[in-house]
Amino acid sequence: MADAAVTHAPETVTGVLQSRWIGPEPEEGLLKVGLSALADAVGSEGLLDFPRRPNGTPMLTRQGFFERLLKQETTFSDCAAADASAAEADVKRLGLHQLLAIRTKNMDFVPRGIGQAAKASFMLLVDRCTMALLGERVLGKEIKSLTEAQRALVMRSVVLIYGASRMLAESSEPASGDWWLLVVAGTNHYLQLSQCQVSSAVPTGTPVWCYRSYTAPKPQDPKRSRIFRWQVLLVQDPSVWNEDPQATEQKASKRAIKTVPSAAKPPSSGGSPEVATGLGQEGQEGKETEEDKISPTSADAAPSFLLFGDFDLEALFDELDAEADSPVAVNESGGSPGNEVAERKVSDGDIDDFFESLLAEPIIQKPPTSPTTASTGTKEEKSGAETAPPPSAAEVAASASTQEAVVRTEPGTSGMPSAEEASPSKGSEAKLRAALTKFYASRQSNEKLGNLDKIISKYSGEKGVELWAALGGKYSLPPSTVIQYLASALDPRIAVQYPMGAVPPSARRALTQLGDDEGEALCPAMLLAALQEGDVEAAGAIAFQYGSPIDDLRPQLWRTLLGPGGAEDETALRDRRAAYGELRSKMTSSLAEAKSCDASAGNVDATGAPSDEPTKTSLASLRDQVQAEARTIGRSMNGAFLSRPEVIEAVTSVALTHAWRALDHVQGSCDLAALLLFGLSAGDSNSLALRHAEADAFWCLSQLLAEVKDTISGDTALATQAKRLHDLLRAYDPAVADLLAEHGLGAMPALRLGAVLLTRFGFPVESCARLWDSVLSDPRRFEFADHIVVALLLLSRGTLLQRGDVGGLAETIVSAPHNVSLASLLDTAFAICAFERRHAAGSGMPFPPRPRGGRGSLELSEGGGGLDLDGAMAAAQTGLSSLWGKVRAVGAEAWTQAPALSEQLSQARATVAERAGEQLSQA
Repeated sequence: MADAAVTHAPETVTGVLQSRWIGPEPEEGLLKVGLSALADAVGSEGLLDFPRRPNGTPMLTRQGFFERLLKQETTFSDCAAADASAAEADVKRLGLHQLLAIRTKNMDFVPRGIGQAAKASFMLLVDRCTMALLGERVLGKEIKSLTEAQRALVMRSVVLIYGASRMLAESSEPASGDWWLLVVAGTNHYLQLSQCQVSSAVPTGTPVWCYRSYTAPKPQDPKRSRIFRWQVLLVQDPSVWNEDPQATEQKASKRAIKTVPSAAKPPSSGGSPEVATGLGQEGQEGKETEEDKISPTSADAAPSFLLFGDFDLEALFDELDAEADSPVAVNESGGSPGNEVAERKVSDGDIDDFFESLLAEPIIQKPPTSPTTASTGTKEEKSGAETAPPPSAAEVAASASTQEAVVRTEPGTSGMPSAEEASPSKGSEAKLRAALTKFYASRQSNEKLGNLDKIISKYSGEKGVELWAALGGKYSLPPSTVIQYLASALDPRIAVQYPMGAVPPSARRALTQLGDDEGEALCPAMLLAALQEGDVEAAGAIAFQYGSPIDDLRPQLWRTLLGPGGAEDETALRDRRAAYGELRSKMTSSLAEAKSCDASAGNVDATGAPSDEPTKTSLASLRDQVQAEARTIGRSMNGAFLSRPEVIEAVTSVALTHAWRALDHVQGSCDLAALLLFGLSAGDSNSLALRHAEADAFWCLSQLLAEVKDTISGDTALATQAKRLHDLLRAYDPAVADLLAEHGLGAMPALRLGAVLLTRFGFPVESCARLWDSVLSDPRRFEFADHIVVALLLLSRGTLLQRGDVGGLAETIVSAPHNVSLASLLDTAFAICAFERRHAAGSGMPFPPRPRGGRGSLELSEGGGGLDLDGAMAAAQTGLSSLWGKVRAVGAEAWTQAPALSEQLSQARATVAERAGEQLSQA
């Protein structure tokens, strides 16, 4: 290949010792050659030396997996996807020489299909870490001053230079040279290949290879392939060479957009006039001859090697050309300047099959609806349209000519469009446009950007969830990536808490109105109106999406959501408050009289009052439990409100009255009572507001514990919660889930973050109240709490995957709420909820795919083979500052037994890491 690709060029410029043409060749091949040459330059010494902790234990959790890969005892294509997923956490601990060795040994492996998503994610992480370490090796501290785009350009140039040098060395007339010109952010630097380092000083006494790049999109497949072609010149005095090597490539790229057939030909001018004139004819003739040798069928194949998969080179070139040509570009057809490049690049035949299907038909088919049926708004229409008569030919023609959607109406809506079919607001359209632009740019599919208007008009609003589910399945995207895109583009008018087609009409109308560009300002008035009218569905839909817009509305909102429903009755409210006062007085009297321990415990009658006098010992025990728990409520939910003595007293009274009435204290009830007290008092601790809030909190707590007692206390309930949440995490991020499970922390997110309905989440009390606005408004009530916990872990995945010890992982989980914004957390949780409610298993388009079993799965069986929750329950339920309890063996692999972490986390990390190392070495 080298002989055919390297040709001579006349040397007509003084100071140019040699001039050669390299190419034309597929750029993908040069990147592979360059990466191999780079690996040889870096060397393979210490390839099997992996990092270790100070006590000598391995830092890599999957060291054996990497040893087998590097020894070539197995190939990446033969390894299990679960092993690749579990090994992701260790990739960032590898050295540059190890990453290059892994990449060069697997350059021809292309993971395809949804079953290979874990391997694709692993290899993408290897590429990113390789380029990051290469940048540090080549440029040192200077790499930090470059933008992401500049770094990608420089790293691409470095790899191609190594490839070009090897091509020269292996040609029929070998040429060598250790120094190459490398332009970094417009400044000349000099790359020494043998040392893999860059110098800003001009090498003295040695010639330097300079080049002009004529690389351009491949004519047969400009969307996915590029043709490499360089003119390399060995320059005697590099200090006088001031050409930009990429200048010619930018012009070629720009011309490729206008006229594809001539994209790969080098320009007849540019750079040094004498050299260009001397090489133009011969260079072009040689290029045409060699280009014919490239297999035309290769254009049909998808690229198999995308070292710079997240970087769109053509998009940057287009931007640079536009800036150089004119501050404002105007196309010849008079269209908008922003669409000029896309209009030139896209033709009717350039859209792939999936893209055509998006524009042709909706993802979820709905029977057509006639205008007559639409205007009547019948029940049959709301439930489906199976019975709706087919439209006439005239109606179909009219619909096609106007391109307007038929708007269904409900009785009493005055023609307001539904949330599913409402006209998209400018804000929601802009968010979807930004997300799709980023998505297609990351996949180097800029030609699709010219069709964004069509996609947005068809899939904005309710269908946006289906769009991202389809894109995730089509391109085998990691679910965590799809969640990021959907979270950034989700239309607030979508009631994601309901399945598609099951949104109550009043909830749909409320969100449609609030979703307008200026509608959010109406949120307080609309929520108040819904509460006054007793419209729980509309109030819940508003609160789920927007929370309580003002604190003064939260007491009525929570009383409505946790009450009997309907409009609030002032008389009934006063009666309930008076009834609580009587119960509290009886409880106080019973405790005051507690002096003996011999009486037997009694039961409560239908009215709620004790029918038989319970033992004084049991009452004293309940009091001690409640008071001990009440003293800890400020440790997980901090805030000035919870530190006030009168608030602590009110919390104790609420929890103790409930425990006395039920003759049982539920662990965590003080945390629940504290958050209820804050919400129902609107954060006001004056005596009247606090007295009313205390009474309301008691009845709301009674209702709440009646619903959740069986799910927040007891080993079985906690084990079920831990497994449920871990399985949900595995669906959206297998790498993080498996990493936690393998370190014995698979249950920690449920028992630490999700404990007691998020009251021990780690947020301030104000933020916890906002989370509860959505949790209480969820029609499935507390399922949304799991979505919030998984959302937090997805937002913290970058830090988690860099931690390889038990203490570090535990610290990251506990501190995660302090490192994410509440808005980002809710947006991500809404995206998870949208997929769970609308694309669960069994739906027409399930997403994400649910992984089966594996090393990271939690198998919680009864008896000794399950998860030991004793220590974990203590950490989750008492609210003390300990971070984690003990967890033990699950399945075939031993879970690390970690002692409870003390309040001094820095000391705890060292202790846990040492204990974990001993356990692993024994195993």
